[in-house]
Amino acid sequence: MFMINQKDRGMTLIQNASIGYILVQLMPLLMQLLVGIGNTVAMAAPFTLLI
Repeated sequence: MFMINQKDRGMTLIQNASIGYILVQLMPLLMQLLVGIGNTVAMAAPFTLLI
């Protein structure tokens, strides 16, 4: 887009691609976090039933 003189659209595409790349790279971390939270809740649930 820069080569055909559409700088604004080119910058928008680069920004969107960068955000997408960062989100894809962070996905394993987010999934581990969700699994950890799920395991914590699953372990705490039986104890709350006893109370």
